[in-house]
Amino acid sequence: MKDKTYQTYVNYKVSEVPLETMQYLINLFVNYAAINLGASPDKANVDRIIEQVQGHEFNFLPVSVVASAFMRGSLGKLKNDKTTLSPRNIFEWLTEVSIEYKQGVEHDKRDRELSNTEKTFDLYKYPVGAAINWKIDCYNSGLIDNETWDFINIKTVAEMFARGQHPIIKDFGIKNKNL
Repeated sequence: MKDKTYQTYVNYKVSEVPLETMQYLINLFVNYAAINLGASPDKANVDRIIEQVQGHEFNFLPVSVVASAFMRGSLGKLKNDKTTLSPRNIFEWLTEVSIEYKQGVEHDKRDRELSNTEKTFDLYKYPVGAAINWKIDCYNSGLIDNETWDFINIKTVAEMFARGQHPIIKDFGIKNKNL
């Protein structure tokens, strides 16, 4: 959309947009959807749609996501049984895009968490790394060899570290070859 007001508030959350401005934007979205549906917006429906968008159920959405609900919904890209510009259809469109938005936010959050290298090297919080290091240290020091390598289960070692225990090779039925 090339509307100047829309461009100004495109990344704002609905709750952050002034009331009159949000009403203007919703009217803009409704008119856009009406053209796609070949319908004419009813004033009572528009007022109800404005209430829906500004309610707590959707006011966390960015204006661009709300706009996409109207655009995609009116073009048949979102679920709806009827091709009418009713508050019910708009509610369904907004519900569907809000679910997509929440999933996208959660996905981005997980990506950021997984890309944080500090967390992946915390051997106390993530004992699998400590277990692998312990097993490699046992091999490098000669406490175990290729024949006894598979006797040590990494998961068991990690669980021991998680409980605050310190494993020894005797825990796995291996005798110390250095003694």
